[in-house]
Amino acid sequence: MTPATPPSETTELITKRQLASLLKVTTKTIEDWVKARRIPAIKMARAVRFSWPDVRSALARFTTPIN
Repeated sequence: MTPATPPSETTELITKRQLASLLKVTTKTIEDWVKARRIPAIKMARAVRFSWPDVRSALARFTTPIN
């Protein structure tokens, strides 16, 4: 998987850097969203990983359609 290619809809976990690249935001923005509980994160020891399907679902709740 390259950083700009979304992972498959399986349980593959991605890094904060990969998620930031997919969403075209900074890693700081990802950290802020995790802290604000906008997106779910999985903490494993000192590493943080993300499930792409879970992040997409979480962000869909905050998306407002543009007319």
